[in-house]
Amino acid sequence: MQYIQPIGPQGPANAFGNDYVDKNAGAGIGGSFLAADMPEHVQIEILNVIAKSGLTPAAALTQLAQAIRSQAMNYRQAGGTENALSITLDPAPTTWAALIGVPLFVRFVAMNTGPATLAVTGLPGNQTIRLRGSSSPAPAGSLLPGSVGIMMFDGSSIEFLNSQTPTTTQFVIDQGTGSDANPGNLALPLKSIQEALRRTAAGGVTYISLVADYSHNQVTGLRGRRVVIQGRDVTGTALQNRTIYFLPNPIAAVLQDPETRDTQNYPNNTSAFVLNAGSSWQSNSITYNRGIVTGGTQVNSAQFIADGQASMDLIGGVLQSPASGVNTVWFASILNQLSISFGGVAVDGQTSGKIYTTVLGGSPLAAGADPNSVWQFSSNVTSS
Repeated sequence: MQYIQPIGPQGPANAFGNDYVDKNAGAGIGGSFLAADMPEHVQIEILNVIAKSGLTPAAALTQLAQAIRSQAMNYRQAGGTENALSITLDPAPTTWAALIGVPLFVRFVAMNTGPATLAVTGLPGNQTIRLRGSSSPAPAGSLLPGSVGIMMFDGSSIEFLNSQTPTTTQFVIDQGTGSDANPGNLALPLKSIQEALRRTAAGGVTYISLVADYSHNQVTGLRGRRVVIQGRDVTGTALQNRTIYFLPNPIAAVLQDPETRDTQNYPNNTSAFVLNAGSSWQSNSITYNRGIVTGGTQVNSAQFIADGQASMDLIGGVLQSPASGVNTVWFASILNQLSISFGGVAVDGQTSGKIYTTVLGGSPLAAGADPNSVWQFSSNVTSS
């Protein structure tokens, strides 16, 4: 809609043209005349909003308000397929940029079986649908039939604003061939443990099949999640020992996942998993390998740190320390907060046969009896 200029006398300039002026006979000023387009265009513009919102124009003077409140022009049932959704808007946008910040209400008719996209009739290509507050595509099962998703284009992808993070997830991770944009199955595995955590609701549990060795260089918080991680062969069917290498952590923000980052009280250049309150870590057929920490102290350089009531259950695998150098502190906790159970775990490397633990702020302690924490050792912990 354009501004229709007054005919005849005009007032000062405004943002779109010139003001209309009233007749003032005493001052000898004639009033502005209305062009025929002026009342016609205003009515057509308003009636378009009313009609395209699904209302039949009538005498009621609240129809424009009803149309605006309904947001019916942005509500559509999805067409296309379960993973390639499409909608048609009226009036049709001419560019994707015209949809930036526009809420779209899309009713799903089928559950997605993998990452999904949304196309809008008349616009080129399609846009990836991603989880709320995440760069990750919405995983399989996120778009529930009969539910309405609130979608918004941010200039690069479609954010699923009312997406619900699953409380139970299952992923395959291959750091070498995977991508954190993948759905996380055997054919298209994830790249990182952090991404598996991001896709699991706080307080939920994620089951991870690690089908290749893995290098960890961050301080990653579980945030109340429970991790069940198993070493598996490349087919994902049989247990096979896999190694998690703890690498130096540069504490660089670009390497830290904002959802799982936890550097408070753990400033040294090691990498670790932080078991926040309610977290647990259970592994099977996993070897944990850590090198010598340079700089800082061993007290805050443990590989598993509990800053709340948490538990660990390690089955099989090895705790592998450097062959020489400083003692390796594997576990650290605040007072009486971490419960650990071992089954068939071997200890290898410097001071072989000892599992070093510490209380945050204290000195490293040898395995067997930390008076300030609850350590549970099974009878078949061996050294090699």
